[in-house]
Amino acid sequence: LGNHFTLGWSQTGGSADTLENLENVFVQKAGATATITVSATAINGDGVPLVGDMTDQDFALICRNCAVSAGNPIFSDGFESGDVSAWSSSEP
Repeated sequence: LGNHFTLGWSQTGGSADTLENLENVFVQKAGATATITVSATAINGDGVPLVGDMTDQDFALICRNCAVSAGNPIFSDGFESGDVSAWSSSEP
């Protein structure tokens, strides 16, 4: 889980943070492929008050000092091709 560190590096374990909209994962050079999964607990509030509708939520995923390996894109949910349907919604 994010925000669980030892000597500045992410460690396994910890507990989920259901309040904050910022989590960090810092991985030492592993020399191998790493998989990091981001799962939202609830994106059901007005993330940007007075802008847009009640479904807007600021969200960013940053991968610094990363390299794409053949056949393994950094993003694999359609983001890399501009498909935003995986994380868009509409109000009833």
